[in-house]
Amino acid sequence: IVRHVAAEHPDTPIAVITAHGNMETAVEALKAGAFDFVSKPVDLPVLRRLVETALRLDQGEAIPVAPTLDGELLGVSPAMQEIRRLIVSSLVKCNGNKSSAARELGISRSTLYRTLKGLGIK
Repeated sequence: IVRHVAAEHPDTPIAVITAHGNMETAVEALKAGAFDFVSKPVDLPVLRRLVETALRLDQGEAIPVAPTLDGELLGVSPAMQEIRRLIVSSLVKCNGNKSSAARELGISRSTLYRTLKGLGIK
């Protein structure tokens, strides 16, 4: 669905909300054209930020490219997509071991955990 909407309506921001959040699904959604991926249950503040971001993208506004306090990575630039890709790639390479992935990425485990939570990846 994401690929179809992205192809038919390239200016429409797409977010994926799913009850089955995992690394593979998140990567697939982002590659297909989604600007964000969130797992259920969605906290109300996360949903509000998601909608605000979609509205700002729809109006052509720049989105901040910095982690929020809760670890959510905002932005849809190629650089932000690359950061998300690196995180997922590292986790796959480390067979899902978050401690090893954090070491490989040069970040703390707590930073990685917060970022994964913000991405909706368990």
